[in-house]
Amino acid sequence: MATLCSLVLLAALVIPLAPSARADGIDDKARQLAAALKAAGADEDDAGAAISAASQSLAAAQAQLASARATLAEDEAGLGTAQRAAQQADAAATTARARLAAAGERLVAATGAVGSQQRSIDSYAVAAYETGATPSTLQLVAAGQGTDDYVQRASLLDLAARGQDEALARLQAARQQLAAARTAVAQRTRQVVAEQQVAQAAEARVAAIVSSQRSVTARLAGLTRTRDAALGQAQAALAADRSRVGQLQAESAQIQQLLAARASHTARGPGATLGPEHLIWPVQGPITSPFGYRLDPVTHQYALHAGIDIGAAMGTPIDAAKAGTVVFAGQETGYGNYTCIDHGGGFSTCYAHQSKELVTVGETVAQGQVIGLVGDTGYTTGPHLHFETRVDGVPENPLLYL
Repeated sequence: MATLCSLVLLAALVIPLAPSARADGIDDKARQLAAALKAAGADEDDAGAAISAASQSLAAAQAQLASARATLAEDEAGLGTAQRAAQQADAAATTARARLAAAGERLVAATGAVGSQQRSIDSYAVAAYETGATPSTLQLVAAGQGTDDYVQRASLLDLAARGQDEALARLQAARQQLAAARTAVAQRTRQVVAEQQVAQAAEARVAAIVSSQRSVTARLAGLTRTRDAALGQAQAALAADRSRVGQLQAESAQIQQLLAARASHTARGPGATLGPEHLIWPVQGPITSPFGYRLDPVTHQYALHAGIDIGAAMGTPIDAAKAGTVVFAGQETGYGNYTCIDHGGGFSTCYAHQSKELVTVGETVAQGQVIGLVGDTGYTTGPHLHFETRVDGVPENPLLYL
């Protein structure tokens, strides 16, 4: 399309025509170029939307990817701690079981000792019941040399009584040992149960972390694929957008050439030396951005701001700054709805970001006539009028003429 417009423009410049015929031909080319720019602008808007969507998808995927990686790192750290806790719990449970086994052995021994002592006491009781004396007493009397030796018998009886008391004492001690052994066994049993519960909980924690790791790893792989796909889409959209931008820039340059060509075939008049008295303000409002190089608030690139931005509400009527002929009325990517008026002598004014255009190419307008409405089409941060003054198509500071 750019090549075709160039050939048509070249033909318009080369073929000798009458002044009015040349102007009419240039107007026709301006209409064709405006239509082409409008279509290309729509394509550019679609590309911009695709890039925006792909960028958002990429940012979301990268954020989710970072979150998943953080979760995975936490799970890996927690897994090591949980595994150590499980090992410690298993060791504690093993120790508790060993202690329980030892306590059980002591319980068995204590139970046997109590039984033995109990049987000894029972034999004393049976003998005493049957003879009226302890077995030790009978044995001592029978073993003596005579019953007249009272002192000797008393000593022997005393020894027998002490033997019986010692047996009872041993029985009592055995019973105490048995009670202690039973208490120890109960305590060890509770400890074993508690340690086993801790070990089971630790093992469950390890299993949960391992399961979480598998889930996060799978999610991480999915997010990586999503990120790569979003990145590929963004890169493809960016490449397509750059191609369209290059074409649009070439066509915009043709607009400048078109204005310059029209000026070269039009007699120089007062427009070439316009002063402050010749233009009126297209809208009333503050200058929100002056003419000159600046950091663009939309593209974030340092570039020439080819006009001034005048703050105005959405839908505010835009007046023609001077009488002239409309040579361009169409859409550009950055300018949005864009109108240029040729005032003669190579001087023209242009009006960008309109919400609606009210004139067409070739139409003659009077100074102060409403040609459009303030809007925010194209690259903007809000409603305003971008106003340009051009000499032979080259932008100049509008404040030199207002």
